[in-house]
Amino acid sequence: MRDKDLIEQMMQKLIAMTAGFCDAYVDEDYKQLCEKQIRKMSRK
Repeated sequence: MRDKDLIEQMMQKLIAMTAGFCDAYVDEDYKQLCEKQIRKMSRK
């Protein structure tokens, strides 16, 4: 498995986990912010 594939899988998993948390406890703005930061971190 290539590193990029692994990073993509982990990124999707983190986005799903944080989206579930944000849906339950905070609002849509935090959900979008979390996703933006996860995507940014996955590029570095």
